Amino acid sequence: PLSVTNQNHPPVRLYRTSNMDDDARVRHIALEAALVVLPQELKRLDSDSLDRLRVECRSAGEESLTEIAEAFAASYIEPLFSPPGDGAKPKLTAATSDQEAYALSHLYWRCAVALHQMPFAAVHSLAKHHDDLVAILPPANADGHRSAVIRA
Repeated sequence: PLSVTNQNHPPVRLYRTSNMDDDARVRHIALEAALVVLPQELKRLDSDSLDRLRVECRSAGEESLTEIAEAFAASYIEPLFSPPGDGAKPKLTAATSDQEAYALSHLYWRCAVALHQMPFAAVHSLAKHHDDLVAILPPANADGHRSAVIRA
């Protein structure tokens, strides 16, 4: 079984079955990709970035990279399927093939971690290039601003 959990979310245990609907199938693929990609990508983070990510995902601090990856996936899965911004459409839909869903999910998880390594000014500047996101970004001094910009 595939398991993704977070303090704010109940544990998610998914079993891939032949009677899974297409939305559940694509979500399963995205979570499966997270558990493959994230532990490796998290190894690349410096200690400050990893600590910031632990706080953001409300992790206790002594978890394995797999446990942090599960918390990260639970925290960041929704923007993959419901991107913020007016008119934003998800790349992953029920019609997405397994192969494409896996490739797009890998890219999404790698990018999400890479954004945590970037200086905040660079991340914020990236978001400002999307007119549909500027209207929904919180003020620069707001709590959680970094994570809101990364999710966008």
